[in-house]
Amino acid sequence: MEINKTSAKSYDTVDNKNIVRYISEYTAHIYGMVYTENSKLQDKNRKTLKTIAAELETVEKRLDHILYGRY
Repeated sequence: MEINKTSAKSYDTVDNKNIVRYISEYTAHIYGMVYTENSKLQDKNRKTLKTIAAELETVEKRLDHILYGRY
């Protein structure tokens, strides 16, 4: 199954305060899924897990750069 990436343009009409709220909600939801389904995830497709890990690492780097100017 192919997942269609969401475009940043989807948030063109949303102010920064609500974008940050969405980020916080997505982060909490992701954490909850990973935390509660950890053992199930370990048996899933390795390629998909690697892709997810790489995408999350990229998000972490983007946040580090926008907040602290590092990268």
